[in-house]
Amino acid sequence: MIEGLLLSLIIYSSLCFNKAWIFILLLSFVYLVRYRKRIIALVFICLITLLLLFRVGTLQLEEFTSYSFPLDKVRAITGVVREDSRIDSWGQKRCVIKLYECNLSNGDVATAKGRINVTYTGSPLYYGDIVTFSGKLTDKGFQAKDYKLVNRSSLNRTRSRFISFISSKINNDLSMMLILGITPNVDSEISLLARNSGNSHILALSGMHLSLFSAILVFILKPIFTNRYAKLISLSILTLYILMIGPKPSLIRAYILSLVFTIFKLEKPIDYLVICFTIQALFFKDSIMTLSTLLSYVSLCGIMTVPELLLNAIDEFIVIPKLFITPFLVTIGALLFTIPISFNFFGSYQLSSILTSFIAGIVVYIYMLLCILSIFSSKLNYMLDKVYTILVFILEKGSYFKLQENLNAYYTLVISTLAIILIARLKRLCK
Repeated sequence: MIEGLLLSLIIYSSLCFNKAWIFILLLSFVYLVRYRKRIIALVFICLITLLLLFRVGTLQLEEFTSYSFPLDKVRAITGVVREDSRIDSWGQKRCVIKLYECNLSNGDVATAKGRINVTYTGSPLYYGDIVTFSGKLTDKGFQAKDYKLVNRSSLNRTRSRFISFISSKINNDLSMMLILGITPNVDSEISLLARNSGNSHILALSGMHLSLFSAILVFILKPIFTNRYAKLISLSILTLYILMIGPKPSLIRAYILSLVFTIFKLEKPIDYLVICFTIQALFFKDSIMTLSTLLSYVSLCGIMTVPELLLNAIDEFIVIPKLFITPFLVTIGALLFTIPISFNFFGSYQLSSILTSFIAGIVVYIYMLLCILSIFSSKLNYMLDKVYTILVFILEKGSYFKLQENLNAYYTLVISTLAIILIARLKRLCK
C-alpha cells in the first residue's frame, strides 16, 4: 500500500506544490530496499529516479506563467494548444496553450513562457494547433474576442473530419463523452447529475472504456485470427483510435498501462502503475500535469491497494461472495485516495457513489456498446434513449444524498477502513 500512497503524493504534489522530489526519493527508497540484492535493478531504479526528478521539476517550471511586461498591455497571444478545447459555461470553449509570444498595445512583440487558460468562442481546437488569440489578459487567463488558426497539422485535419463524421452519427452529450471524450457543457443534465452523485469518473473516457473497446475488437477478430494476433490487431486499432480522438490524459494513461501489463511481469499491481506514470511523465509530458490525470492515477492507486486488504480482512469475520462485495470495496478504495483532491479543488465530495457506482458502471458499459453499434445502424437509437433514461434515474438517486462539505465523513471512512484491517490482522496473529 505504501507504493500507492507515495505515488499519489508524487502526482498531487507535482500539481499543487513544489515538493514532489521528496516523495520521488521516498518511493525510490522503497524499491531500493525491496530489490537490495539485485545490482542491475538497483542501478536501473537510481537512473529512473534521476530522470523522474529532472522531468517533474521541469514540468513544474513550465506550469508557471511569467511576463516581463504589464498584463494590461497585452492585446494578443500566440501559442500551441496543449489540451483539446472543451465546452465551458455559457457555451464558450476553453483550451490550454503553451505561450510563444505576446503582442502589446504599442505594437511590440514580447516573449512569454508558461501555460495559460484561454476562453474563446468558435470551432474546436486540437492538441498541437498553433493559434493567435486577440483579447484581454487577466489573472485567471486570457479572454479571447477573436482568434486565428496559424497552423494545423495533417493529423489534426484528419481528426477534425473523423470527429465530425462520428458526431453526425451520435449527437447527444453522453455519446460524445463516451466515444469521443468530448466533455459537454458543465451545466448539462448528465454532467450535473454525474458530479452531484460522485460518478463523474464513470463518464470520463479512460481505462474502463478502452478495455470495453479492446474486448469488443478481440471478440470480433478471434474467430478469424489466433488469440495473439487478435490482441495485436486490436491494439493497433486502439492506437489509431487514440490518434483520431486525441491525446486525452486519462486515455493515454490507460493505453500505456495496458502495454505495461502486456510487456512486464511484476510482483504487485501497483508496480505496473508506477512504471506507467514514469513512462507518461518522460514521454507524454503535456498529459501528466492535469487534474484528470491526477484523479485517474490516484483512484487507481486506491483500487490497486485497498480492496485486496479489505477483502482479506472481511474474510476473517464473515464470508461474502467476492462478486457481491468487490464492487463496493473498489469504490471505497478509489474514494479514500480521491476525496482529499476533490475536496481541495471543488470544496465538496459525494459518498453515495459507494452505492451507485457499480450499477451506473454496468449501465454505461451497455450504453457504450449500443452507442458503437448505433454508428452503423440508427435503429438502435430507441434502445439508447431507454438506457440513457435508466442511467439518469440511477444518477438522480445518487444525487439525493447530501454533498459533504467538510472532511468529517472522510475521516470516519478512513478510520473505519484502518480499524477493519488492523483488527483482522490482530485476530490472525492471535490464532
